[in-house]
Amino acid sequence: MSRSGGLSDMMNQRAIIVGWVCLTIGLVVGAIWASQAPGYDPRVQAMSLEDPKIFVALVCWAVYSFEVFAARRIGWGGRRAAYLSALGFAIVLLNFL
Repeated sequence: MSRSGGLSDMMNQRAIIVGWVCLTIGLVVGAIWASQAPGYDPRVQAMSLEDPKIFVALVCWAVYSFEVFAARRIGWGGRRAAYLSALGFAIVLLNFL
């Protein structure tokens, strides 16, 4: 692997880890907020896994979790990691529709 390939792979892994941590914190904080919010709040009543934004956010978290796992335990890098990153990014964009 060329030097630039190793550098871009390292930058990708760091970005994925930072993003995964932020997404995890956001999901946990959202779950805590939803559990403590008053039941009469219509925003809370509409929250469930049937909500597409929540479902897509969890799918995105699962893809990025697998990528972190695959890079650390299975040794995936290079193209495989890039394809998983592209898939995760496409899911993030899907969440904005």
